[in-house]
Amino acid sequence: MIDEAAVNRLLVASRAAHDMKKRNAGVINKSGDVIAKPNWPVAEQHIVEALRLRLEAHALDPEHTASGWAQDAAPDAELIKFYLAYSLPHIPRAQLAQVFARFPAYREIRYIP
Repeated sequence: MIDEAAVNRLLVASRAAHDMKKRNAGVINKSGDVIAKPNWPVAEQHIVEALRLRLEAHALDPEHTASGWAQDAAPDAELIKFYLAYSLPHIPRAQLAQVFARFPAYREIRYIP
C-alpha cells in the first residue's frame, strides 16, 4: 500500500519548484520586451528540484494510484521530459540513471540552454 499523503506532498512540492523556475526564468511580453530578467542558475536549480521530487513520488507510487497525479497540468512523462531538457547538465548522474531506467527513450533528450 502506498503512502498517498506523502506522494501528494511530493507532487505539490514538485509543482511549487516548477513555479519557482517560471518566476526565475524571466518574462517577455508579446512585443518581445523583457519585463523581468532571467536568473537561469536559480531557475535550473528549481527544475532539478522539481525533477528530484517527482522521481521520489514515482519511487513511492510507481503505478500513479495517488490522487495527486491527476492534478498535473501535463502528462507526467512530458513534465519529466521538460525537466530533463532544461536541466540535463545539472542533474546528478544517479538521478539521471533513475530517469533513464524508467524512461529509456529519454536518453535522446538534449539540453536546451
